[in-house]
Amino acid sequence: MLANLKAMRGLLLLLILAPLAAGHEDLHKQITEISVKIASAPNDPQFWLARADLHQSHRDPKAARHDLLEATLIQPPFPLAFLKLAQFERKRGEIPLAQIALAKHLSLVTDPAPQAHREKALLSAPAEAIEPWQHFLKSKAEPSMHDFTLAAQAAFDGEDQEATREFLKSGLNRHPKSIQLHQINARTFLAKKDAKSAEQSFGILKLLYPNLLVKLNYEESLIWAKHEHPTHAHQALLSALKAYHQLPARLQKNRDLQNLVAKIQTTLRK
Repeated sequence: MLANLKAMRGLLLLLILAPLAAGHEDLHKQITEISVKIASAPNDPQFWLARADLHQSHRDPKAARHDLLEATLIQPPFPLAFLKLAQFERKRGEIPLAQIALAKHLSLVTDPAPQAHREKALLSAPAEAIEPWQHFLKSKAEPSMHDFTLAAQAAFDGEDQEATREFLKSGLNRHPKSIQLHQINARTFLAKKDAKSAEQSFGILKLLYPNLLVKLNYEESLIWAKHEHPTHAHQALLSALKAYHQLPARLQKNRDLQNLVAKIQTTLRK
Protein backbone atom coordinates (compact mmCIF):
# COMPACT_ATOMS: atom_id res chain seq x y z
CA MET A 1 0.00 0.00 0.00
CA LEU A 2 2.80 2.39 1.02
CA ALA A 3 4.81 1.44 -2.06
CA ASN A 4 1.83 2.17 -4.31
CA LEU A 5 1.33 5.55 -2.66
CA LYS A 6 4.99 6.49 -3.20
CA ALA A 7 4.76 5.38 -6.82
CA MET A 8 1.65 7.51 -7.36
CA ARG A 9 3.37 10.52 -5.80
CA GLY A 10 6.40 9.98 -8.04
CA LEU A 11 4.19 9.80 -11.13
CA LEU A 12 2.32 12.96 -10.11
CA LEU A 13 5.59 14.82 -9.59
CA LEU A 14 6.79 13.67 -13.01
CA LEU A 15 3.58 14.91 -14.65
CA ILE A 16 3.99 18.32 -13.00
CA LEU A 17 7.70 18.76 -13.79
CA ALA A 18 7.65 17.39 -17.35
CA PRO A 19 6.01 20.48 -18.95
CA LEU A 20 8.38 22.77 -17.02
CA ALA A 21 11.41 20.84 -18.25
CA ALA A 22 10.07 20.88 -21.80
CA GLY A 23 9.55 24.63 -21.60
CA HIS A 24 13.07 25.12 -20.28
CA GLU A 25 14.55 23.06 -23.12
CA ASP A 26 12.48 24.97 -25.67
CA LEU A 27 13.75 28.32 -24.34
CA HIS A 28 17.33 27.06 -24.44
CA LYS A 29 16.83 25.95 -28.05
CA GLN A 30 15.43 29.36 -29.02
CA ILE A 31 18.33 31.14 -27.32
CA THR A 32 20.79 28.95 -29.23
CA GLU A 33 19.04 29.67 -32.53
CA ILE A 34 18.97 33.45 -32.02
CA SER A 35 22.62 33.37 -30.91
CA VAL A 36 23.52 31.92 -34.31
CA LYS A 37 21.68 34.81 -35.98
CA ILE A 38 23.52 37.33 -33.79
CA ALA A 39 26.84 35.80 -34.76
CA SER A 40 26.00 36.21 -38.45
CA ALA A 41 24.48 39.70 -38.09
CA PRO A 42 25.84 41.34 -34.91
CA ASN A 43 24.69 44.80 -35.99
CA ASP A 44 21.01 43.87 -36.11
CA PRO A 45 19.55 45.23 -32.83
CA GLN A 46 16.34 43.25 -33.20
CA PHE A 47 18.24 39.98 -32.73
CA TRP A 48 19.78 41.30 -29.49
CA LEU A 49 16.35 42.43 -28.26
CA ALA A 50 14.79 39.09 -29.15
CA ARG A 51 17.46 37.24 -27.17
CA ALA A 52 17.04 39.65 -24.25
CA ASP A 53 13.35 38.75 -24.13
CA LEU A 54 14.23 35.06 -24.12
CA HIS A 55 16.74 35.56 -21.31
CA GLN A 56 14.08 37.30 -19.25
CA SER A 57 11.69 34.41 -19.86
CA HIS A 58 14.56 32.15 -18.79
CA ARG A 59 14.90 34.21 -15.60
CA ASP A 60 18.39 35.36 -16.41
CA PRO A 61 18.32 39.16 -15.87
CA LYS A 62 22.10 39.54 -16.09
CA ALA A 63 22.19 38.06 -19.60
CA ALA A 64 19.06 40.02 -20.58
CA ARG A 65 20.61 43.31 -19.51
CA HIS A 66 23.81 42.50 -21.39
CA ASP A 67 21.85 41.99 -24.62
CA LEU A 68 19.80 45.15 -24.09
CA LEU A 69 22.95 47.20 -23.61
CA GLU A 70 24.49 45.65 -26.73
CA ALA A 71 21.41 46.68 -28.69
CA THR A 72 21.77 50.29 -27.51
CA LEU A 73 25.39 50.43 -28.71
CA ILE A 74 24.57 49.68 -32.35
CA GLN A 75 24.77 52.56 -34.84
CA PRO A 76 22.64 54.20 -36.00
CA PRO A 77 20.77 54.15 -32.68
CA PHE A 78 17.71 51.91 -32.59
CA PRO A 79 15.02 53.76 -30.54
CA LEU A 80 13.19 50.62 -29.38
CA ALA A 81 16.37 49.35 -27.71
CA PHE A 82 16.39 52.32 -25.33
CA LEU A 83 12.68 51.94 -24.55
CA LYS A 84 13.17 48.26 -23.77
CA LEU A 85 16.14 49.10 -21.57
CA ALA A 86 14.09 51.73 -19.73
CA GLN A 87 11.34 49.20 -19.04
CA PHE A 88 13.87 46.63 -17.86
CA GLU A 89 15.65 49.03 -15.49
CA ARG A 90 12.36 50.29 -14.02
CA LYS A 91 11.16 46.77 -13.29
CA ARG A 92 14.33 46.01 -11.36
CA GLY A 93 14.05 49.26 -9.40
CA GLU A 94 16.85 51.20 -11.11
CA ILE A 95 14.78 54.32 -11.70
CA PRO A 96 17.61 56.79 -12.56
CA LEU A 97 18.98 54.36 -15.16
CA ALA A 98 15.48 53.86 -16.55
CA GLN A 99 14.98 57.62 -16.83
CA ILE A 100 18.26 58.04 -18.71
CA ALA A 101 17.34 55.28 -21.16
CA LEU A 102 13.86 56.72 -21.72
CA ALA A 103 15.23 60.22 -22.27
CA LYS A 104 17.52 58.83 -24.97
CA HIS A 105 14.59 56.99 -26.58
CA LEU A 106 12.47 60.15 -26.63
CA SER A 107 15.32 62.14 -28.17
CA LEU A 108 15.37 59.70 -31.10
CA VAL A 109 11.66 59.77 -31.99
CA THR A 110 9.32 62.52 -33.14
CA ASP A 111 6.07 60.71 -32.38
CA PRO A 112 6.48 58.54 -29.25
CA ALA A 113 4.66 55.22 -29.22
CA PRO A 114 1.95 54.64 -26.58
CA GLN A 115 4.31 52.47 -24.51
CA ALA A 116 6.80 55.35 -24.35
CA HIS A 117 4.09 57.60 -22.88
CA ARG A 118 3.24 54.86 -20.37
CA GLU A 119 6.88 54.48 -19.40
CA LYS A 120 7.25 58.22 -18.92
CA ALA A 121 4.17 58.23 -16.69
CA LEU A 122 5.53 55.38 -14.58
CA LEU A 123 8.88 57.13 -14.17
CA SER A 124 7.45 60.55 -13.27
CA ALA A 125 6.23 62.16 -10.08
CA PRO A 126 2.39 62.15 -9.77
CA ALA A 127 1.77 65.66 -11.12
CA GLU A 128 4.18 65.16 -14.05
CA ALA A 129 2.69 61.74 -14.83
CA ILE A 130 -0.77 63.09 -15.70
CA GLU A 131 -0.02 64.29 -19.23
CA PRO A 132 1.75 61.10 -20.39
CA TRP A 133 -1.08 59.04 -18.88
CA GLN A 134 -3.55 61.11 -20.89
CA HIS A 135 -1.59 60.42 -24.08
CA PHE A 136 -1.38 56.71 -23.34
CA LEU A 137 -5.00 56.20 -22.32
CA LYS A 138 -6.25 58.01 -25.43
CA SER A 139 -4.08 55.90 -27.73
CA LYS A 140 -5.01 52.64 -29.39
CA ALA A 141 -2.88 50.65 -26.98
CA GLU A 142 -5.87 49.03 -25.21
CA PRO A 143 -4.96 50.16 -21.68
CA SER A 144 -5.69 47.71 -18.89
CA MET A 145 -7.74 48.22 -15.75
CA HIS A 146 -4.45 48.52 -13.88
CA ASP A 147 -3.37 51.37 -16.18
CA PHE A 148 -6.51 53.36 -15.38
CA THR A 149 -5.95 52.71 -11.69
CA LEU A 150 -2.35 53.94 -11.85
CA ALA A 151 -3.41 57.01 -13.81
CA ALA A 152 -6.24 57.89 -11.43
CA GLN A 153 -3.97 57.37 -8.42
CA ALA A 154 -1.28 59.61 -9.94
CA ALA A 155 -3.82 62.37 -10.66
CA PHE A 156 -5.27 62.06 -7.17
CA ASP A 157 -1.82 62.20 -5.56
CA GLY A 158 -0.96 65.13 -7.83
CA GLU A 159 -4.08 66.91 -6.53
CA ASP A 160 -5.51 67.39 -10.02
CA GLN A 161 -9.24 66.87 -9.48
CA GLU A 162 -10.18 67.33 -13.13
CA ALA A 163 -7.69 64.71 -14.35
CA THR A 164 -8.72 62.35 -11.55
CA ARG A 165 -12.37 62.59 -12.61
CA GLU A 166 -11.36 62.08 -16.26
CA PHE A 167 -9.37 58.92 -15.52
CA LEU A 168 -12.03 57.52 -13.17
CA LYS A 169 -14.85 58.13 -15.64
CA SER A 170 -12.99 56.48 -18.50
CA GLY A 171 -11.78 53.64 -16.32
CA LEU A 172 -15.15 52.84 -14.75
CA ASN A 173 -16.85 52.99 -18.15
CA ARG A 174 -14.54 50.21 -19.33
CA HIS A 175 -14.15 48.40 -16.01
CA PRO A 176 -17.28 49.05 -13.92
CA LYS A 177 -16.37 46.30 -11.43
CA SER A 178 -12.88 47.56 -10.59
CA ILE A 179 -12.43 47.57 -6.81
CA GLN A 180 -9.45 49.95 -6.93
CA LEU A 181 -11.20 52.49 -9.17
CA HIS A 182 -14.28 52.59 -6.94
CA GLN A 183 -12.05 53.03 -3.89
CA ILE A 184 -10.16 55.92 -5.51
CA ASN A 185 -13.54 57.39 -6.46
CA ALA A 186 -14.56 57.26 -2.79
CA ARG A 187 -11.32 58.96 -1.81
CA THR A 188 -11.98 61.82 -4.24
CA PHE A 189 -15.33 62.41 -2.56
CA LEU A 190 -13.73 62.34 0.89
CA ALA A 191 -11.10 64.82 -0.26
CA LYS A 192 -14.02 67.13 -1.05
CA LYS A 193 -15.67 66.39 2.35
CA ASP A 194 -18.51 64.52 0.63
CA ALA A 195 -18.94 61.53 2.94
CA LYS A 196 -22.37 60.62 1.56
CA SER A 197 -21.08 60.12 -1.98
CA ALA A 198 -18.12 58.16 -0.62
CA GLU A 199 -20.54 55.84 1.18
CA GLN A 200 -22.36 55.29 -2.10
CA SER A 201 -19.09 54.29 -3.82
CA PHE A 202 -18.33 51.81 -1.05
CA GLY A 203 -21.89 50.54 -1.28
CA ILE A 204 -21.52 49.78 -4.99
CA LEU A 205 -18.53 47.56 -4.22
CA LYS A 206 -20.43 45.65 -1.56
CA LEU A 207 -23.23 44.97 -4.02
CA LEU A 208 -20.76 43.84 -6.66
CA TYR A 209 -18.77 41.56 -4.35
CA PRO A 210 -20.96 40.19 -1.54
CA ASN A 211 -18.45 37.38 -0.96
CA LEU A 212 -15.63 39.84 -0.23
CA LEU A 213 -17.31 41.89 2.48
CA VAL A 214 -14.69 41.20 5.13
CA LYS A 215 -11.84 42.47 2.95
CA LEU A 216 -13.85 45.33 1.46
CA ASN A 217 -15.02 46.62 4.83
CA TYR A 218 -11.51 46.43 6.21
CA GLU A 219 -10.08 48.38 3.26
CA GLU A 220 -12.93 50.86 3.59
CA SER A 221 -12.00 51.40 7.24
CA LEU A 222 -8.43 52.29 6.21
CA ILE A 223 -9.69 54.87 3.73
CA TRP A 224 -12.09 56.43 6.27
CA ALA A 225 -9.29 56.58 8.84
CA LYS A 226 -6.84 58.16 6.40
CA HIS A 227 -9.35 60.91 5.70
CA GLU A 228 -9.98 61.49 9.41
CA HIS A 229 -13.39 59.86 9.77
CA PRO A 230 -12.80 57.70 12.88
CA THR A 231 -16.48 56.90 13.46
CA HIS A 232 -16.97 55.60 9.92
CA ALA A 233 -13.68 53.70 10.15
CA HIS A 234 -14.79 52.03 13.39
CA GLN A 235 -18.16 51.09 11.89
CA ALA A 236 -16.49 49.59 8.82
CA LEU A 237 -14.35 47.38 11.07
CA LEU A 238 -17.42 46.21 12.96
CA SER A 239 -19.11 45.45 9.63
CA ALA A 240 -16.06 43.43 8.58
CA LEU A 241 -16.29 41.30 11.73
CA LYS A 242 -20.03 40.84 11.24
CA ALA A 243 -19.47 39.71 7.66
CA TYR A 244 -16.86 37.22 8.85
CA HIS A 245 -19.18 35.64 11.41
CA GLN A 246 -21.89 35.30 8.76
CA LEU A 247 -19.61 33.21 6.54
CA PRO A 248 -19.97 29.42 6.44
CA ALA A 249 -17.74 27.65 8.99
CA ARG A 250 -15.51 26.18 6.25
CA LEU A 251 -14.72 29.67 4.93
CA GLN A 252 -14.03 31.02 8.41
CA LYS A 253 -11.16 28.51 8.63
CA ASN A 254 -9.29 30.21 5.80
CA ARG A 255 -5.87 31.16 7.20
CA ASP A 256 -5.58 34.50 5.36
CA LEU A 257 -9.07 35.47 6.47
CA GLN A 258 -8.31 34.52 10.06
CA ASN A 259 -5.16 36.67 9.99
CA LEU A 260 -7.17 39.60 8.64
CA VAL A 261 -9.79 39.18 11.37
CA ALA A 262 -7.04 39.12 14.00
CA LYS A 263 -5.72 42.39 12.59
CA ILE A 264 -9.22 43.90 12.72
CA GLN A 265 -9.71 42.81 16.32
CA THR A 266 -6.34 44.30 17.29
CA THR A 267 -7.28 47.60 15.68
CA LEU A 268 -10.64 47.69 17.49
CA ARG A 269 -8.93 47.14 20.86
CA LYS A 270 -6.70 50.21 20.43
